[in-house]
Amino acid sequence: MSGDHPVYGSGGVFKRANSFLFDGPSVLFGRKGTLDKPLLVDGKFWTVDTMYYTVLSRDILPSFLHKWATTIPFEKYSTDTALPSMTSTVLSQLRIPVPPLTKQRRIADEIDRETAEIDSMLADIKELRDLLTERRAAVISAAVTGQIDIPASPTNKDETHA
Repeated sequence: MSGDHPVYGSGGVFKRANSFLFDGPSVLFGRKGTLDKPLLVDGKFWTVDTMYYTVLSRDILPSFLHKWATTIPFEKYSTDTALPSMTSTVLSQLRIPVPPLTKQRRIADEIDRETAEIDSMLADIKELRDLLTERRAAVISAAVTGQIDIPASPTNKDETHA
């Protein structure tokens, strides 16, 4: 990929370009294909025909709009075609509550704190799962190679000791 500026399609960045379409914060909405993954971007970028970008007013915090956008039930608004599609008319009819900037910031910050805690817990769970998988493999290996004794279960008692 050559060029300084990311080019976004509905699946995310897929190449880079030497020129840009827009410079600033924006929330990107998929138009065709991946609709349910709005992106928050900032800086110079380009979008292709499968992605809409937003020009934000000063009274909306980009991170607040992005968090709100992730709650849209896109399947409800998607056109009834083989490839999921969203029209600009449908998007423009969605109404977002716009509290004062200070409240938007508090809401966005709280969501960030909560999701960071959830992400941390998920990372701990993955680490534990990996450790348990590793230990399970070690126990199986040790049992198969005779490095540990496996006690007989009550149903597998040696008949000669009965």
